[in-house]
Amino acid sequence: MAVLGNFEQTTTMQIRQISIQNFRGIKSSTWVPKGSFLCLVGHGDSTKSTLLDAIELALSPRYGLQVSEADFHLLDVGNPIQIEVTVGNLPDRLITVGKFGMYLRGWKQETSELIDEPDDETEAVLTIRFTVDDSFEPSWVIMNDRTPEGKPLSMRDRELMGVVRITSDVNRHLTWTRGSALSGATESGEGGRRALALAQQSARHQVEKAELSHLGEAAGKAEVAARKIGAIVRNKFRPSLYLPHWGSQYGVLGLYDGEVPLHSAGLGTRRLVALGPQSLAISEGSIVLIDEIENGLEPHRLRHLLSSLRPKGTDGQVFFTTHSAVTLIELKAADVQYVMARDATTCVTVVADDLQPILRAMPEAFLAKRVVIAEGKTELGLTRGLEEVWQTENEGLPLTHRGSIVVDGAGGPQAKVRALKLAQLGTDTALLVDSDNPELVVDERWQRETGVKVFCWEGNVSTEERVALDLPWDSFTEMVLLAARCNGHESVCAKLSNAIGNGVRISTPDPNDWLKQGISDLNARHIFGITAKSEEWF
Repeated sequence: MAVLGNFEQTTTMQIRQISIQNFRGIKSSTWVPKGSFLCLVGHGDSTKSTLLDAIELALSPRYGLQVSEADFHLLDVGNPIQIEVTVGNLPDRLITVGKFGMYLRGWKQETSELIDEPDDETEAVLTIRFTVDDSFEPSWVIMNDRTPEGKPLSMRDRELMGVVRITSDVNRHLTWTRGSALSGATESGEGGRRALALAQQSARHQVEKAELSHLGEAAGKAEVAARKIGAIVRNKFRPSLYLPHWGSQYGVLGLYDGEVPLHSAGLGTRRLVALGPQSLAISEGSIVLIDEIENGLEPHRLRHLLSSLRPKGTDGQVFFTTHSAVTLIELKAADVQYVMARDATTCVTVVADDLQPILRAMPEAFLAKRVVIAEGKTELGLTRGLEEVWQTENEGLPLTHRGSIVVDGAGGPQAKVRALKLAQLGTDTALLVDSDNPELVVDERWQRETGVKVFCWEGNVSTEERVALDLPWDSFTEMVLLAARCNGHESVCAKLSNAIGNGVRISTPDPNDWLKQGISDLNARHIFGITAKSEEWF
């Protein structure tokens, strides 16, 4: 028995390769998933969710699947949608000669190469091809190059793939309705149908008196699973009638926590509870798809969910997307798949191990389209302050409208290293640095070769110096008075006196008084800027 988080499974099927053509925002994409716990990240509209949708279309049984013009790339129904998913670690019942044994292919793990004839040096895999043309009729086949027309793959066959999509439609999975997870976790459908017939005759109290042993067992499984992934169970899960639906023929039975219907709980609780029976519903296989895993969850529940879902060893496979920095901080670099879409071609890159410190220190950088790395906290604060100015000068559109964020580069050469590594990953990266540190000053050739755009001050000065030199005198005066208010008048005056030297004593934080002492405008600005940086006043 393999284990998916805390859920026992009978096999450990995994996806080896995904190829997509003409599906929504993806004109073309080929992805070789590495590992069993895969978090897709990237800026908005990078097609992360589309990748999950493609896997679901190809492998998951869908009731009443409808494909519209909007599902075709650029609405061009003349170019068929084609999704090919190659799956390995297959259960025996799928690869018998009478099933799909004649359609086996070979997968070379070391080189990520798919060959049409399996041999002793390769893993036996199957390729499922999902297509939709201008007839809008979907087709599923198991195929290889030897028999490109393939063998039809029925909905029952796709159920053997064991793919589960954890969707935002959590309420459906808290009821015994067609296709719901609780229905899948129930050993027999007869008990549910008999109970529903009684429900139509005498409503809720009759249902509670009815023989619901099959449903009670499923409710008990759902409770155990929900507890293990962090859902709060206040009493005991049991089946009962959802009164708003009592007139319908199917789907009136739902899951209760004591006397409270779970569909009235908060979104986070409902998602966790729904996740339990959805995982239990996997009869064979363990491929789980979750979009925006953090949705509705507090950080501590999210952390526990991530830990619970992580497959043990190489068992199972979990694909999920996130927009949460909390999620990324909890992950290993190898778990993170960086998704980029350029010219309608989607590329997925595994985040290298040497990016782990950056993932922990500034996870937001992996969620944006453009990243400005500020050398240190001073530059970070300055740039964030300028965001309002940028918005004013750009028709009220915020910086985030361009998919841009500003992050802390941790100071010194480390900022340059972080910028370089993010650029190598494929992120549009810029670097804002002091010009008084020769290790950070780079020429145009370095910028061209690395793809990092560097902004640095003129004159070999720090940010504090540049601001002090460039501000109008009245604003410079306000800057000095701010430093005094934040750091103490006496301390600021003493530090400035030491910086000037020659026995000059600064007794007031007002630069106008310094002029009266014979200190020039330029000298006052220089001394204040240098001291502000060394003392970290800002």
